[in-house]
Amino acid sequence: ASILPNISLVDLLPPKKGCASAALGSLPYTKSILASAMAFSISRRSLTTMTTHLLPSRSANLGILTLNNPKTLNALDLEMVRVLNHVLPLWQSDPTMRTTLMLGAHGKRPAFCAGGDVKSVYMSGKGLSGVQADDDAAATNQHGYGQRGLLTADFFREEYQMNHRIATQDHDNMPQVSIWDGVVMGGGVGLSLHGKYRVATENTLFAKPETAIGLFPDVGGMWWLPRLPGGIGSYIALTGQRLRADDLLYAGLATHYVPADKIYDLRLALVDATKTSSDDEQEGGDDDSNPDVADARAEAEAEA
Repeated sequence: ASILPNISLVDLLPPKKGCASAALGSLPYTKSILASAMAFSISRRSLTTMTTHLLPSRSANLGILTLNNPKTLNALDLEMVRVLNHVLPLWQSDPTMRTTLMLGAHGKRPAFCAGGDVKSVYMSGKGLSGVQADDDAAATNQHGYGQRGLLTADFFREEYQMNHRIATQDHDNMPQVSIWDGVVMGGGVGLSLHGKYRVATENTLFAKPETAIGLFPDVGGMWWLPRLPGGIGSYIALTGQRLRADDLLYAGLATHYVPADKIYDLRLALVDATKTSSDDEQEGGDDDSNPDVADARAEAEAEA
């Protein structure tokens, strides 16, 4: 991984009105970037499921989705899927939103998303989960027949709807950037591969291991795997082979490589790149009459 190029994807974002695209190194000069961070609130009346395992937020015109269950390597559960299915349409219909960023919280081991929470689905199907099904579902107990109210049906149905929502997002005007820092497998691939940019690091460990448990390569895998060059897709699907950053760049699965210690810089650069001239005017970010900006800019220039 040390010989891989450090590629900035900030210059590839759609041009913003009134400002040239920012380079990776052109980070905000001042603490005003922190003031521009706006918490993204979800209406409890319109969203029945709340979870701390998926944290949506917004900085400038960048929507940030943080997978926040590091104990399970950010495995995707039904509550996380439902939050995504609520948040994504709101952002996709917001003309001020320019980019979405998806990343995973880290615990002892770096992870983007290790896949769907299939253990909970299995336990539910065996009646061992302790989770109560809807009355109608419990009455029929039709596991394997798509019965609504049963986790064995709801999880896959709603997950696939979420995958389709990401795949059909207008990525020319609002691309999704996913940072593959750590484990990326199964459902985690579905969260990210349909987006426009996938950023690998030296920690990336990618696989599609579904066939090892008797499942087909789902979450859109049957579409993109055959389109990989040289039979790579069939090899990945049949073997579940684990791939690192150089393999992913070679196969075209990762679009960029950034060292893990530069992820925070990349995140700041994406926030800055999605700001508009009106944002700068409201914050005073580009106004030399603002003493904070002038002082910070002078210090930065002196250090340079």
